[in-house]
Formats: sequence, C-alpha cells, structure tokens
Amino acid sequence: YVCVLILSCFLRASNSTECVSSRAAGAFSRREERLRALRTDAVTFTTPPSEGVVFAAWVSSFDLLGRSAEISQLLQSCPKLKALHAELVPDSLPYRTFWQHYYFRVERMERDEERRAAAIARAAANRAAEAISQSAGVSDNPSDFDDWSDAPSLPAAPAPTAAPAPTAAPAPAAPPALAPAAVAEGEGVAGAGAAIAAGGEGGDGGDGDGGLSGG
Repeated sequence: YVCVLILSCFLRASNSTECVSSRAAGAFSRREERLRALRTDAVTFTTPPSEGVVFAAWVSSFDLLGRSAEISQLLQSCPKLKALHAELVPDSLPYRTFWQHYYFRVERMERDEERRAAAIARAAANRAAEAISQSAGVSDNPSDFDDWSDAPSLPAAPAPTAAPAPTAAPAPAAPPALAPAAVAEGEGVAGAGAAIAAGGEGGDGGDGDGGLSGG
C-alpha cells in the first residue's frame, strides 16, 4: 500500500511539472499554467486561430527557422508536446502549420498576461495613492467636496448696525390757552385798573384848581 501511494504521488508530480519551468510543483504562476495548457492541448495545433486577418499578417513576418533551437528544447522538455508533434506531423498537419499555430497563440497569451499585469499594477498604485490621501486627510476626488452637510458650520459674521438717525430738537411748547372766564376776569381787572388810574388823575386836577381858587 505504501509503495502504491508513493508511486501515485510521483505520477501526479510528473504530470503537473511537465512542459513548464523547473519551479517546484504547485507553485506555478498563472502564465505557466496557461502555457502548459497550450502545449498539452491538441486544439492549439490543429485549429486555425480565429483572428484570421491578424494571423495572416503575423505569419508573413514569423521566422520559423530562427526558432529551431527553441523547438528542439521544447520537444525534449515536454513529453506531451513531443507526442502530439509525432502524432500530427506530417500526417495531419505540415510542420510549419503546427508551429505557427502554437507560437501565434503563445504570443497572444503573453500579450494578455502583460495587459493583465499592467492593469493590476495600476489598480495597486491607485489604492496606494488613495490610502495616502485618506491618511493625510486630503481627497483627490472633486466629488468629495460636493456635499458639505456634515462639515462644521462657521459662525456667521454679525450684520453691520445702522447709525441712529439724528432726532430734531423738540419745538417749544405753546402757552396754555386761558379759559373764557379767566379772560373775562382779566379784562375786568384791567378795566378796573384803568378806571382807578383815570380817577386819580381827575382828583389831582381838582385839588390843584381848588387851591388856585382859594388863593
């Protein structure tokens, strides 16, 4: 039982590490996993790429002869790829077509992974910048300043008070009007005074004339 278990673990490790780099099993990157899938799937080599126009333009500049040493290394390091190559070439596919399909898809995969890595890096940079802004208490988003309902309100400045208008001096009060009885009484007093004065003047004159006559 122990021997069967060890053999089973060995076979699983061998299958997981074929056609990839020499990194320890179970520690493969996303790129390595995708590359391994391309190298061990017959569809990679037998199905023309869906980007027909792009593929035709790419083939016109692809240097297959310059990949000879790399192809030899791939066939030695990846038993599954070597088996597919022996099965398909040249009975089902020409040698050139087999490797054109493979390298085109590998380049597409590499491009996708580069874009993904760039997007992840941008997102990480944005999160770092946001964290720095929040720790500093400053926001780089203009929309954060649209709503000030929670902001403390400043006391309003007191409105300037108008100077009091100058008041006019009060007009002198008119003398109180005398009642009719008081007026009549005053007139009577004044008349009596006038009569007395007139009588006095008459008396003085009589005395004088009498004295003259007597003499």
